Amino acid sequence: MITFDLMKNEGSNKSLSLEILIATMNRDSLDFLDDMFPHHSLDQLNLLIVNQTTPEIHLTSSRDNIRVINSLEKGLSKSRNLALIHAKGDVVLFADDDLSYVKDFKTIVLESYKNNPKTAFVTFKHKTFKGEFIKTYPTHNRKHTLTTIESISSREISCRLDRIKKQDLLFNEYFGLGSTFETGEEYLFVCNLVQKGYQGYFCNKVIVLHPAHSSGMEMGSDRVVYGKSALKYLRYKDWTYFWILKYVFFLVRNKYIKVNEFRPKLTIGMKGIKDVKNITS
Repeated sequence: MITFDLMKNEGSNKSLSLEILIATMNRDSLDFLDDMFPHHSLDQLNLLIVNQTTPEIHLTSSRDNIRVINSLEKGLSKSRNLALIHAKGDVVLFADDDLSYVKDFKTIVLESYKNNPKTAFVTFKHKTFKGEFIKTYPTHNRKHTLTTIESISSREISCRLDRIKKQDLLFNEYFGLGSTFETGEEYLFVCNLVQKGYQGYFCNKVIVLHPAHSSGMEMGSDRVVYGKSALKYLRYKDWTYFWILKYVFFLVRNKYIKVNEFRPKLTIGMKGIKDVKNITS
């Protein structure tokens, strides 16, 4: 069951419009937006919020520029897809409810498309709330390839909506938090764009802050090993069996897992491959 509180976006003009697509859960108030946009008046933003919730909890908006969809479905990719189907902005930016946007993020995003009119998607940098980068970024702007998109996060991704609509592109709902394989949904989404011949671009500027998390603990978790193995199979097919062997060796060598966990993790990876083969066959 899905309920809608969809109102008209504010008046259009000849310049590109930006709409932020926010995934959240169990909200009954818009107060969380104040932390997401500490440098902005909400009246100056176009937001589409997908609130995955229960029948007892309902989110509404009285603002024309803030639209709300309440959904009883679960899964991050389902939330993203619902937002894409109902999005109206020329450019859309994917967001979660624990982010905080920098003061000039709108200008950075829209100027990146103005400077690269043929691009279908642009990715940006993000920092933790402590001002740290949790991964290594390129030192300059550049075009994306299938290799460069492997490490992107959904919070870094913006897209031209007309390119998405033209190809009927959506997130793979078997991947992402709350799904069968709880990782990799953003890679698969952008990979589809690249494989269809669309240009992607990396902009060497920070647009958003995000809570820090322990990537080391996640790296060797059953959830990640299972999901990454399935994800790699979609691209590399039977070569993934060699990849999972190499990957588990990597986890042991870098002390993400213990030596005695080698065989169990390998088994989990093999199961991920088997399960995604069954789904896609």
